[in-house]
Amino acid sequence: MTAKPQHPKTTVGSGSLGPCLRRAMCVAMIVGPIIALINHGDAIWTGTVTQGDLLKIGVTFFVPFCVSLTSSQLAIRQTVH
Repeated sequence: MTAKPQHPKTTVGSGSLGPCLRRAMCVAMIVGPIIALINHGDAIWTGTVTQGDLLKIGVTFFVPFCVSLTSSQLAIRQTVH
């Protein structure tokens, strides 16, 4: 009789999500403003930022957060397997 292979703990269960979240927030706080200034610097500089621009700037911070969190989790998953 062969034993079923056991699945490694998920990254959430192994306690690695906390450091990944902190890293992702740091990346978003560094990369987000740079991208926001590149994309919306003229509106920020002239003071003509609209509500639509604010929404886009918020999404600009969210993108590096998601990329960092996803890449960290995939790297952890790869080392577990």
